[in-house]
Amino acid sequence: MNPTTPTLRVSGQFSAQDADLIFQSSDGIAFRIYSKDLHFTSAGLPPFEKEKRDGILLLTEKATTLELLFSFMNPQHHPNLASTPITDLARLADAAEKYNVFPAVSICNIHMRNNLTLSQHNIPFILEYAVKHHYHDLADKAARLLLNSYSPGELLANAPVDILVAWMKYTDHWNTARARIADLIKSDCLTWSIHGRRGKYGSCVSCPGSLDPLFFPALVDLAQSTTAVNDLGAFLKKPQCIHEEAVIDEVTSKATAMAREIPNFSTLFPHNTNFA
Repeated sequence: MNPTTPTLRVSGQFSAQDADLIFQSSDGIAFRIYSKDLHFTSAGLPPFEKEKRDGILLLTEKATTLELLFSFMNPQHHPNLASTPITDLARLADAAEKYNVFPAVSICNIHMRNNLTLSQHNIPFILEYAVKHHYHDLADKAARLLLNSYSPGELLANAPVDILVAWMKYTDHWNTARARIADLIKSDCLTWSIHGRRGKYGSCVSCPGSLDPLFFPALVDLAQSTTAVNDLGAFLKKPQCIHEEAVIDEVTSKATAMAREIPNFSTLFPHNTNFA
């Protein structure tokens, strides 16, 4: 190895002269690392199958990502990732998974999950990370949040093609369920429009003349989002009599069955999906 190469800058944090490994980032920063530290923290470094130049291992990650990654391999306090921007966190999480840096894998997964509800702009990064590294439960949670974001198409503008294709399938399933449940409500509203006199559950002269006001908030939500698909009862007004209660129970039961037919987002990918 020739650590004095003129064009090679060395990381200020990882510059030990007696280190037996030298890695180089994609933007030309060298990292001097002790192999004994890697032995206990990583199953994927050093990546001997990667390209070498003058004995230096060339990595595809930028220096900012490697600074964080190697910090998880040293016998020191690990970085606090609580305020790390989602773009940097996603790059670190990918590198940790790629090189099997076990301490970083676990911490990144925790922070990616914590970032899910902080901002809608975080969702695409977390969705891609979850799909790529097979965190199915996280992918499903991210997809559900993305459904009701203000602009899913805009947020997914830079997503891999496989995610876009899966997303179109996923939204089609949800839109079909929305239409079916709306039709179900409208049908039952007509059937029970004078339910106090129809007699299926007896008669009650105190009942209102129509169930339309009862279901109207749910129909409004179904026209705009998917929230009511998953929790129809939250959008229904409190029943005024046993007849209304019976109709609500019947409709919500059918709606729940329809919602359960919607596949999880993570099931819409082939098992060998790979974005690397």
